Amino acid sequence: MADYPTPSQYQEALQVPATAFADPDLQDATPRTNVLGLPQPITGAFAAVFPMERPAGSPVAAKCFLNEQPRQQRRYEAIAAHLAEVDMPAFLAFDYQPEGVRVGGAAYPLLKMEWAEGTALNRFVEAHLDAPAVLERLAGAWADLMGRLEQEDLAHGDLQHGNVLVQSVGDTLRLRLVDYDTMYVPALEGERSAEVGHRNYQHPDRTEADFGPTLDRFSGLAIHTALRACAHQPSLWERYDTGENLLFRDADFYAPDDSPLFEELCTIEPVAEEVEALRTACYVEPTAVPSVSDVRAGDVTIRSGEVTRKERRREGAREERSLFARAFGPLLLTIVVGAVGLAGAGWPLV
Repeated sequence: MADYPTPSQYQEALQVPATAFADPDLQDATPRTNVLGLPQPITGAFAAVFPMERPAGSPVAAKCFLNEQPRQQRRYEAIAAHLAEVDMPAFLAFDYQPEGVRVGGAAYPLLKMEWAEGTALNRFVEAHLDAPAVLERLAGAWADLMGRLEQEDLAHGDLQHGNVLVQSVGDTLRLRLVDYDTMYVPALEGERSAEVGHRNYQHPDRTEADFGPTLDRFSGLAIHTALRACAHQPSLWERYDTGENLLFRDADFYAPDDSPLFEELCTIEPVAEEVEALRTACYVEPTAVPSVSDVRAGDVTIRSGEVTRKERRREGAREERSLFARAFGPLLLTIVVGAVGLAGAGWPLV
């Protein structure tokens, strides 16, 4: 794989948009800058996104990739073609340009995207913990979005706080989804996911092989449950927010029966059934997770494989502890015996 520029190298090149970009629209745009006057990227694991101000029209985003992804162009072309056939305001318009940006004399792919202003999902929740009605409306809007995604055979693939923006338009809450690197559309059937998404939102057994129209069910249910739980018990936020989650962490999903959070959520009567559905979903196959719509309707009966997976994880934990004991037990014993011997000979122990 070819070496791709670093965020700082992109930052240096974008100081002169006229020579950095192949797109005439971006050539005339001006990057937003930091306090040093340099283009300011929003950097993730796979890309650096630069907001660009245009002389006329709304801002756009220039997404510059940090590494080469297999079949990247094909994926984005398939996603663009499918989105063109559906009317979903949650998605942003974009244009994949195979040689859209030049750095050090070499051309690299670029994603030119509509820029969406909004508040990251976790920050919006935090700001409205004292407004339960707003959080319930947000949960309703989220459920509607999850239902529409399944209706259109779409899956985002990495639903998490940083990829969901909330916009308030009067009393209406509008949700926008960003970052389509892991998105599924029917034309990509049979391929593997580019990544497995944020672990604090994903099914504990998800792998790159899990890639299909039900991909968002688990994260969608986890987010919906967290939103409703915060609406009914805002104090949860203070105890369970890490800045990188929406109440839940990956350990909660791996062993929900041992999770203090799940234990506490089960006592909140209005969300108890949804919490139980999510707990059960942690133990079934990722493709067997019920949809948010089914959970809201009380139509959840799938429990296949729950005991098997639960016991398998506990066996795995015991095996890990056993391996640790076999590997390090003799060494620790040797250290202790040696230390005692030195102490008996008059050596001080620290």
